[in-house]
Amino acid sequence: MYESPKCHPRIKDSELSYILQNQETDLSQKRPPTPWREIFSSVPFYAVSFAIFSAFWSGAHFLSVQPIFLGTMLHFTIKENGILTSLPFVFQVVLTSTGSCIAKWLNSNNYVGVDKVRKWFNFLYCLGYSICLLGVIYSGCERMLSTVLSIAAMSFIGLSFNGCMITPVDMSPTFAGTLMGLSNTISSVAAFIFPVIVGIMTNEEQTLEQWNKIFLMCIGLTMSSGIFFCIFGSADVQPWNYSNEETKKRIFELLYNDEDDILRKSTSKRSKTIKSNFDLDLGNDGEEKKSISPYSINLGKGVIMELEKFHGSYYIGLSKSTEGTMEIRFRFNVPLAQLEMLKKGSEAMLAYVKPFFTSETLPSYCIGEK
Repeated sequence: MYESPKCHPRIKDSELSYILQNQETDLSQKRPPTPWREIFSSVPFYAVSFAIFSAFWSGAHFLSVQPIFLGTMLHFTIKENGILTSLPFVFQVVLTSTGSCIAKWLNSNNYVGVDKVRKWFNFLYCLGYSICLLGVIYSGCERMLSTVLSIAAMSFIGLSFNGCMITPVDMSPTFAGTLMGLSNTISSVAAFIFPVIVGIMTNEEQTLEQWNKIFLMCIGLTMSSGIFFCIFGSADVQPWNYSNEETKKRIFELLYNDEDDILRKSTSKRSKTIKSNFDLDLGNDGEEKKSISPYSINLGKGVIMELEKFHGSYYIGLSKSTEGTMEIRFRFNVPLAQLEMLKKGSEAMLAYVKPFFTSETLPSYCIGEK
């Protein structure tokens, strides 16, 4: 164990640079207030909560209800019941691990975004679980077929960890703990409601007909949650992830801080020398230095604009560095898909502030006519 990444003797320069550029540098600031109103009025939040509720419902089926079905209807002994109940754990681990690798490959190669990956994996869990459970209904008292389909149904729950279970972290990195706590608290209700419902339905009538009603109820709940999550859910970072005060402060720093500091782009990340090696330099007295495929831009005053790839998606990163160092003071990212909207917003803002400034205040390319 080491105190910080900087102290680790075997960390690579690229790893250290990535950690330092993406971590919070000013820990003295208070955590922004939780946007409760925005969270509880967010449709994606309710969609992911419903999806997680379905996953918890399936988990309760797996842990509490399925052993009862195996013992009472298929007449397995306690020892056989224990073995058959534990087998889905193995397949869940395999499916979860395989799904994670596939999701990372899809995102890293930019085949699909994080949002689609989460929805696809969650729907695949819902579809596989429901189809296998439907097979259990039609298999009736055929012990072998019913058991195999039950194990397969329970195994598909592992794909939910690549789907809805991790989505709250994608929706709001700042308030991920809050979202996970809220959604899991709501969803945990399923863990004690489902066994109670099963007890009520089978207490006086332990028949296949009653169990089939239970399985149909599970199928309806699971498929409806999967469809609802695909339509209304979202794994994109929500607008309320950033507080208004934080946004205002970042804008203020970008506009009114006169420190002419530059974030260098160099292969030797630990060197203290600063090199203005940018693909496009708009802060050097209006002179532009271009090269193939520009991906980092010096806007002057220590403000840097970069094109970066993260989790298979491209973002436009705006950052502010401290004087003489590579420490990032403020940073926020804009999805590449919103670059055109960023351009329109910048043009509209320039048109708005133009009457309030003279040609000495703003650069010539801002004051000049379009």
